[in-house]
Amino acid sequence: MDLNKLRPMNFRWAEKIFISLILLLIPMALVQAQAPVMEEQMVYRLRLFDGKRHVSSFCPRTEKALYIIADSDNICLPTMTLVYYWPLTRRYKAGLKTLNEPVEGVLEILRGGKVIQELKPRTYTFSHARQWYAGPSEVLLDEKAKERYAQYQQAVENYTDQLKRYYEDRREYRRKMEEFVAKAGEPGNSGRTQEQRKKIPVPERPSLPAAPEFYVEDLDQAYMVNLPAGKYEIRLRSSDGTIVEGSERRLISFTHRRSGKVGYEIASAKRWTMPETSSDPAEIIYLGGKETLYFRPYLEAEYDHLYYSKLLDPQNEGYPELWKWVNIKQIEKGTLQLVKDGKIMASVQEKPYQVQQVPGPELGYRIVDYVKEKFPDRGPSLVGYKVAFEPEKGSFQIRLLDVSGKVMSGSVRELRAIRVGNPIELYLTSVVLPLAVGIPIFIWRRKKLK
Repeated sequence: MDLNKLRPMNFRWAEKIFISLILLLIPMALVQAQAPVMEEQMVYRLRLFDGKRHVSSFCPRTEKALYIIADSDNICLPTMTLVYYWPLTRRYKAGLKTLNEPVEGVLEILRGGKVIQELKPRTYTFSHARQWYAGPSEVLLDEKAKERYAQYQQAVENYTDQLKRYYEDRREYRRKMEEFVAKAGEPGNSGRTQEQRKKIPVPERPSLPAAPEFYVEDLDQAYMVNLPAGKYEIRLRSSDGTIVEGSERRLISFTHRRSGKVGYEIASAKRWTMPETSSDPAEIIYLGGKETLYFRPYLEAEYDHLYYSKLLDPQNEGYPELWKWVNIKQIEKGTLQLVKDGKIMASVQEKPYQVQQVPGPELGYRIVDYVKEKFPDRGPSLVGYKVAFEPEKGSFQIRLLDVSGKVMSGSVRELRAIRVGNPIELYLTSVVLPLAVGIPIFIWRRKKLK
């Protein structure tokens, strides 16, 4: 065979295949590059209470119901915007940066076809405390909102003035330190005794001022909805008395079925920003080798899965026949015990921790004990129970004791240490072993056919 004739032929075939792939990919790229079709419609912008915080979402025209937790303050704002469908997430998106116009009118709440409430827009804001156990954000209305916002603006102004003085004092401190070092190094000072050296005044280092312990959002206008449990309707009536098109929705106000259990958020020291949640006492927590975990216990409440999923985002899917335990409030005090074979291996107290970025190109971090004096300008990154596990086989248990020393209901979890497989062993098992068995069979069959 002439190899010189074969190579050009193979090259021509490769060239044809390459051109064909390009011709196929160009139409696909053009389709993906097309701008989404936008439709102007009225939506409800929402900030709804989920049990421990207020979550933001919006309800497009395709969703026919709103869901809220009973007897909680919820912000609802009818808005005219551009809505488009995003195939990658299979959700409708709102182009609020392009069009964001509040729709004025009276928000009517109906039950059984009768209007029971007529709501008008109110000035509101959210006040957030910086303390770890401050609870959920506080919704303030009307004059209280304005007063709290003015207090925050004044606190920010005072803090800014304190920062300016701090930087001035720091420059003065550096100047005095230079004078102090120069004076201490003058001829004759080396012969002084230690007591004499102590009499040389050392400049006092200025301390960084503390930031305001609360944060208040900008004032805004919206409707505040707070209803007991039940099924309602909601619609917006314009100033001319007509119902705004696309404003009619069902409104379901729901509450929890049970409460009192203990759930955990479990953050690994390797990926503390991605905590896992354990909400069911029957769940098993698996440990792979040496691990340092931070447990944060919460009181839980059980909600309808469909209702709660729709509360977080009206476009979510849910399961109407299932119930979901939700972490509501972090438990402040207690003792976390680690138990193995009925014996208490460790009793851990709750502590605050600070996450520090490691300087340099590695972009790593380390978790250290939080001390207010070392971090005067910020609070702890997390507060919880630190438990370090060694790579030991077997099962453990954790349980939370309250301040009286009693095991809290639903706080027991089983932990199992498992052996992480070696990739080489997995490769040998999945690839080499089938080849070792298959090749002799193949050779035997070939010989049999001959």
